[in-house]
Amino acid sequence: VSLDPGHFDGWNLLGSAYYRKGDFAKAAEAYEKAAAIKPDAADVQRGLGLAYLELGEPAKAEAALKRAFAVNATAETAFQLGKLCYNGKRFEEALDYALKSIRADGRNAGAYNLKGVVLNELGRYAESVGSFQAGLVLAPEDINLQVNLGIALFNSGEPSKARAVFEAVLPKIEQDVLRKQVEDYIKAIKSAGK
Repeated sequence: VSLDPGHFDGWNLLGSAYYRKGDFAKAAEAYEKAAAIKPDAADVQRGLGLAYLELGEPAKAEAALKRAFAVNATAETAFQLGKLCYNGKRFEEALDYALKSIRADGRNAGAYNLKGVVLNELGRYAESVGSFQAGLVLAPEDINLQVNLGIALFNSGEPSKARAVFEAVLPKIEQDVLRKQVEDYIKAIKSAGK
């Protein structure tokens, strides 16, 4: 790129290399230069969006990811947009992107997890249970899916099923905050006599 500043592939590769190294500011800069050359390159826009996410710039990330999705509606881009909308508490939009991700690639357990947490936020607990169960078919050892299933069962008025899920997953949890959260659910269920 020092010999030819208009070399699209060079900027794209540089953005990818910086991203993999964890230098997200330089990755974003390189992807911006590649995007200036080819604004409709979906992979560049997606890379730019992911770099912006890492830099804590959700508005810029969303704009780049939406450009990428408009050009090439991949499951991964829909998933990232869904997470962005979820974090922004735009749950209906997050659900739409989670469903688009699942339709594009039904083998992504993370997309089922996203769908489940969104449905849980929307108060659609029985549907969220089904989504977490579908995710667990794909990734049976996923701790987050198991914990989220327990929460959804608890929220849907099935404390005994929730307790069984929580007690099964508790020994596998290494993260202190998550372990405490699950222990608190178990205590609440026990104190309610369930």
